[in-house]
Amino acid sequence: MSTKSRNPTEESINLNRSNDIKILKRVRTQLKVARNHFRNNREVIARLYSDVKTVMQTNYHYEWLPSQSLVWYKKHVKKLDKDTKVFILLPVLRDSLHNFSVTLEQMRLFSETHLISNYTIRKLMLDDLSKHLIAVLCEVEAAMISLSTWRNRKMPEEPRTVIVGGLGWDPNPDHTTMMIQDWGVLTIYYRFLKDWLHISRKMVQDQVDLHQRWSAVSAVVSDVDDGDDNDESSASTIDRLPPAMPLSSSPLSLSPLSSSPMPCIRHRRCGSSKYNKRPKTSGSVT
Repeated sequence: MSTKSRNPTEESINLNRSNDIKILKRVRTQLKVARNHFRNNREVIARLYSDVKTVMQTNYHYEWLPSQSLVWYKKHVKKLDKDTKVFILLPVLRDSLHNFSVTLEQMRLFSETHLISNYTIRKLMLDDLSKHLIAVLCEVEAAMISLSTWRNRKMPEEPRTVIVGGLGWDPNPDHTTMMIQDWGVLTIYYRFLKDWLHISRKMVQDQVDLHQRWSAVSAVVSDVDDGDDNDESSASTIDRLPPAMPLSSSPLSLSPLSSSPMPCIRHRRCGSSKYNKRPKTSGSVT
């Protein structure tokens, strides 16, 4: 009786696909942490911008920032094959996060010449949002490197250069203009996080489906080969992933505005490895 075994190439592909799922789950988790951090602090943010948020529009648009990401996904990406989708989505997510990072950095500079308490709170809030954003960006970049390596498919190496400015943006705003611009960016960013959390769940599920399908095909082929050799052993069990456990954000409360993202696998600056759980809350920045 021959010993049932898979081709080393099949084992390698299964291992790599399983690793892809773990990596993409880290991206999804970090997006959820960033979304929950924003949502948990929405009351503080709303009070900070109370003078402008109730009288301003809700459909803000700055041409260098992504808008309606979920609509774009459903219209242009959803029906593509599962492997192609991930090679489109990760670079777009990386570039979008980079654009938000550059924008938040410019917004933080607006506070440097002001010392009143509201500006201090605003700076702390923007610092905290930036910290969580960078943590997501690190995971996305790690995923891009990992997936492109074993599949021998190139991903864009650097994000596109972003120029913050244009119609509706004042690089040297007065107080009122600054607060209006802040609120617009924060509104777009929160919607972006919600959209991409949804998209990332789809991205993970796509890779789970591919992994299970590949495992099933590999098992069938292995059974056929063993049958030709008169192998009397029972059919091989199809490798399946266990159900995904619910993921929750766990920010560390440093101040009413502060929490720590989950540790980044590439950069220490992205967060601490210690964090405490906070109960979920519902609501929207708008």
